[in-house]
Order: sequence, then structure tokens, then C-alpha cells
Amino acid sequence: MKLPNPVKALSVSLSLLAGAGVPARASAKTAAPLFPPYVIGNSQLRVLPRSADGRQYQLQVGLPASYATAPTQRYPVLFVTDGYWDFPTIQTSYNNLIYDRVVPEFIIVGLGYAGENLDYGVLRRWELSPVPLDDNGETSGHAADFLRTIEQEII
Repeated sequence: MKLPNPVKALSVSLSLLAGAGVPARASAKTAAPLFPPYVIGNSQLRVLPRSADGRQYQLQVGLPASYATAPTQRYPVLFVTDGYWDFPTIQTSYNNLIYDRVVPEFIIVGLGYAGENLDYGVLRRWELSPVPLDDNGETSGHAADFLRTIEQEII
């Protein structure tokens, strides 16, 4: 009698064991997602048209709880660069501060870049450096342009 390859037998046994506790999936049309995506409440993602400099930004906007019920109220606005990284952190801190009544309600706007697989280092270097950094202004030194975009197109 020939014995099975022990590695192959172990692999099959582990595969069967691993699948034993997993319920069979229903078709994608009928089943709700097992783990729904996390969404930050009272927030929106807005992609802006290309700026005069050809840059494309997206805004993550956090709205106060009273925003929907107080359409005429004016709110302070906090603008945050690197919104793709910092917006969730700022929003969480804001929620704690509001709960403890340390700050008034305000709007949070996280500034970021629109698109997939972006090189944030290159994008940030172009607009966050106030002077050219060893490249004659080709890829850096455009902070004044970025400020103008914020003032004239984003705000």
C-alpha cells in the first residue's frame, strides 16, 4: 500500500480544516456584505475640477451635527492639508471636543489629491515648498500657487 505524500496530505487537511468554520457564501446579489465599509458620519467627499495649474484636488468635508437642521447658521471652517491621512484623525478629535463642549461646532475640510496610486511625496513637494528645492521650480516651490488655489478656487 502506497502512503500519500505527507506534505500534500497536510495541505489538504489544513484546507479542509480552515474551511470548516467558514459559512458558505450566498450569491453576491442576495447577501449583505460581511464587513461593511467604515464611513465617517456627517462627511462628504468632493472631487473638484482641475485647478488653473492643472492639479486635481478632492475635499473631505466634515459637517457639524446641526448643519442639516440649521441652514442659515454660519460655521467656522478648519482647513487641513493631507486630508487623505489627517481628516479621520481631526474628525475624531473634533467629536471628542464637541462632546466635552470645549469648542463650538465647525466645518472641517481636508484637502487632498484626487486619483488612484498617487505619489504624495511628489505632489506635496510641488505645492508645500515655498521655494524651489534644487530643481529650478519644476517639481517644487509652488506654495504661493497652492495658496492662491485655496483662496480663489477651494474656499
